[in-house]
Amino acid sequence: MYKLECAQLFDGCPGVVEGETTDDVLTKAAAHAADAHGLSELDSETAEAVRNAIIAA
Repeated sequence: MYKLECAQLFDGCPGVVEGETTDDVLTKAAAHAADAHGLSELDSETAEAVRNAIIAA
């Protein structure tokens, strides 16, 4: 199980995304970014930051 706490990337965001694999977390994080932050697409810099912020839960 892996998770991403969105506040690590977007200050003050309470969102937490969890998944069985890092790919699951990335997919869910992209959906969260679109819904909560209005980002329709993650640029390579943001995607790398997301990957680096994923931790084992």
